[in-house]
Amino acid sequence: MRSAVSVILSSPLPDPNMSHPDYEQTYHHHANLLILVKHVGEELSAKNFNKIFDRISRVNSGRIVDSGGVTRNIWARYIKDYPVGNNDWGDFQTHRRLLGLITVGKCGSQKDMDELCRVHESLKVRYNSTLYDTRCIMYGALVENQPSSESEGGQLPTVAYTPPSNFKSRGVYFGNEADPESPALEDLISEFISSLFWVLESKRHERSREKIDKVSLLLAPFEKKDFVGLDMESRSNKKRCVGRMTKHLGDLCLQAGLAPEALNHYHAAVETLRSINDLLWLGSACEGLSAASMCVRFPNLHKVQSVQRNTSLQETNKARNSNPKGNQGSEPGSSNLQVHSLPNNVLSNDEICKNYRESIIHYSKYQHAGVIEVEVCFKAARVAIELNMVIQTASFLQNIIFITLSLPEEEKIRKLMTLSELYGKIGFQRKASFYQRLAATKYVSARNPQTNWDQCYHLMLQSLSGHRLSLDPSEYPAGGNNGWGRLQKQVLQDVVVAAKRVGHSSLATRHMTLLLQVMWSELTPQERHESAQQLQVIAAQCEGSPIPLVLDTGLVIPPANLIHIPTAESFVVHELKPNLQPLKLDKIKEDYGPFLFTPLKLKSQERKPGVKDKLNYLWVAEEEGQVEIELTNPLQFELEVSNMRLLTTGVVFETLPLTVTLPPDVQKYMVTLTGTPKEVGELEIKGYLTHTLGVKSNCRLKYLPKISRPQFTIEVVPALPYLEGTVEFHLKVKYSGKPGMDAGYCRLATVTLNLEVSNSIQISNWDVLPAETSNQFYLVLDVVNLTNQEVEIQYTANKSILIEENESCRVPIPIDRCPLSKIGKFFQSEDSLKEVVDLNVTCSDHIASLVDVKWVMGDRRGVASLKGITLSSHMLDVVRMSPILWEISVNDEDPNTNGTSPYAVSIGECVQIRVVARNALTRPLTNLSLSVLFFQDYQNGTCNYNLEGKLATTGPSYVSLPMVAELGAATMECCTVFFYPGEYKMSVQCNSQGRHTWKQMPPLEFDVQDVA
Repeated sequence: MRSAVSVILSSPLPDPNMSHPDYEQTYHHHANLLILVKHVGEELSAKNFNKIFDRISRVNSGRIVDSGGVTRNIWARYIKDYPVGNNDWGDFQTHRRLLGLITVGKCGSQKDMDELCRVHESLKVRYNSTLYDTRCIMYGALVENQPSSESEGGQLPTVAYTPPSNFKSRGVYFGNEADPESPALEDLISEFISSLFWVLESKRHERSREKIDKVSLLLAPFEKKDFVGLDMESRSNKKRCVGRMTKHLGDLCLQAGLAPEALNHYHAAVETLRSINDLLWLGSACEGLSAASMCVRFPNLHKVQSVQRNTSLQETNKARNSNPKGNQGSEPGSSNLQVHSLPNNVLSNDEICKNYRESIIHYSKYQHAGVIEVEVCFKAARVAIELNMVIQTASFLQNIIFITLSLPEEEKIRKLMTLSELYGKIGFQRKASFYQRLAATKYVSARNPQTNWDQCYHLMLQSLSGHRLSLDPSEYPAGGNNGWGRLQKQVLQDVVVAAKRVGHSSLATRHMTLLLQVMWSELTPQERHESAQQLQVIAAQCEGSPIPLVLDTGLVIPPANLIHIPTAESFVVHELKPNLQPLKLDKIKEDYGPFLFTPLKLKSQERKPGVKDKLNYLWVAEEEGQVEIELTNPLQFELEVSNMRLLTTGVVFETLPLTVTLPPDVQKYMVTLTGTPKEVGELEIKGYLTHTLGVKSNCRLKYLPKISRPQFTIEVVPALPYLEGTVEFHLKVKYSGKPGMDAGYCRLATVTLNLEVSNSIQISNWDVLPAETSNQFYLVLDVVNLTNQEVEIQYTANKSILIEENESCRVPIPIDRCPLSKIGKFFQSEDSLKEVVDLNVTCSDHIASLVDVKWVMGDRRGVASLKGITLSSHMLDVVRMSPILWEISVNDEDPNTNGTSPYAVSIGECVQIRVVARNALTRPLTNLSLSVLFFQDYQNGTCNYNLEGKLATTGPSYVSLPMVAELGAATMECCTVFFYPGEYKMSVQCNSQGRHTWKQMPPLEFDVQDVA
């Protein structure tokens, strides 16, 4: 023993501190064999190495029959890097020993192989104190068409290069690293795990056969100087040696798949070490005892976790049975183990947490055990989560905060993110978000040499939910007060700063707008003033608009609006002037016989159709309507609000923009917005649009706190004429009779005649529908017979229809679409109002020139004119010829060769689809999107677009096209496999910035037939 002390004093001491904690440590890692898989050389790409590592990681267990015929479950844990300092703690806890080394590389020449062998040997020297076995996997080292692993009978494959003479390890050679189907790699790893097990088993037997008086003293790295000069033959030191060795045997048994034996050793070690007050090793024994108890009670739990790494707390705790020892904690996965098979000395839930807490207390007394203390806290927290013990979990996690370690910023971030993840699992969402925010600040800390504002920003966004914040303003309660106002203001302000530092000015504008929208009631007047000025500065770099923003990660940032700047105090929809108000003409009721009265009140008579929030007065098409809004400027500076317009849905409504300047702190400033309805029907006024502080906002009435109604609905009736001239005449009748006539007198009667000219037929409504071909459309007219006689309507050269008196009928008229020669110039720009009006007039004239609707009523004839009809933007897309010419091929064939018959395919057949969209214009088209959509038409007006389980598509079904050159083309290719028989249709369409949609007509039909 004295000689051992002298050796300790003469040898240089390594750094006794571990480099950093492993935050992913769990209790079942105590039972794992630690294997390092190292990427060596430059020939093998990192991507291929990761694929190989994933294949190796899947072989994480093996069932091995020992010499006694008992089947052992041996588990392996693979890592890509391991500090040598951590390996020095292998005597203290054997699961920290690196037992296996696998190097993976690729050699394209003899020089590459020599380098791989040299690096492998240097790694062996670095970890030589604990390594049991190694493998060097070399890709590209075999001659072509040779087997990729050693064949049976000892026959070796032909190796292209020769390993150097000083290479003493076992090399495994493969031909190509891109072959994922070969099982040779998995077989190699299974054999490697078996090799490590037998070496471990021999070490365990060797330790168990040592005599008590000959047991050596195991030491932690920092203890080697502490026992210098002490009497190692004393009774207490002998018990120390026995206690530590007993604990060491427990570690070896746990790794060797003998968890019940490990329990016995840990119990004995705890008693021995506690009697001599060996606190550091007592803490390790208590930790091992808890880990062994978990492995005994739940032997299959970590097996599930190795396959499903993202198993949630709720999924893990699905099946919970009562504790065999009667405590109230729940057991995960206890259905996999019979209660009577548990050893008597296994710990209960409370005892497991108690032992973990004791080990933490003992570790905390040693400065050099700080890393181990952090790891055991995380292990204990994960165990408490599995046992559904929330309070104990929170206590273990809270303890981590008070452990002082000198860590780099990267490790601090990992620790904080792990804390956040575990707090989230037990439902402590605000605390989880707090640590996410703290980790975000570490990414941009002054001590961090690699500042990363992108990571900071994304973590800030992820932390919003825990603070009861959302990026969608519609998710906030109407009355506000949704959490902690002061904290929420600071969190949103931090998100704004992070977005600015990342360089996303549009996101910074969006988040600052959100802060002013949802936190308005929490802001003081001074904070409102400062926030508004800050928004104005940010928006000067990138203007805000009410459209969703999509991040590179796929996250969609919903729009935010300045609904409080300015503040709407009232919103009044005015009726027309008295002389312009439309009045309903009284209809003369016909006499149907005697009047019958009944006191019964039928339900059918009580039902009166009505629309909530509908106004009881009317507007007239093509006549200007007015809306008055009282605005308040809540800011201390002059506020310019430009481009104010009404926000409407329903019929087409042309609103006029307005710009107004509000003085500072002005109250109830009256503003009048005007607009003209262009169609007949219901007009829904949803709110108004503003452009102020550099942000365009959609201020919807349902979000305005001082407006009680979510919308205003008003009926728009057909246009009425203005009476500009009056024609009056009187019919004078002279009449007389005797005797006055003899005397020369008569009477003069003046009768005023009113002449009313009424139409025989009237077109009350019109619409357009796509036809079966892409060069035609249907004009659908609602024709009303206003006479008391039957009228015949001739709407094509050979088609007519009879309409009864005072009845209406709908007639479809096929018309050729308006050619590009007439409207090609309007594709240059449609943003101006003049362009839209001119396009409407051109298409209207085109329809009027082709449609000839005649009516015949007896001897009288007439023509219904369509001159001047108005078309909505959707109608215009149907009326005018598409600038896109389609070329579609299926399996390199034209699908239209069979006429209108569906294209026949079989179930499981890979159908190759190629779509070519050609620009027929003499100018380029920009910002297009090309998409393919499959659906089923049930021929009853219903289409099913949800075909996820009926077919699968590879390749892009949606392509963004920044530009298609003049007379150029864009191509999209994809493949589709149908899983069920039936008839399917494929719609191909091209969108232009959401304004226009051009579809290939008719949709391509597929007849999917079952395989015989």
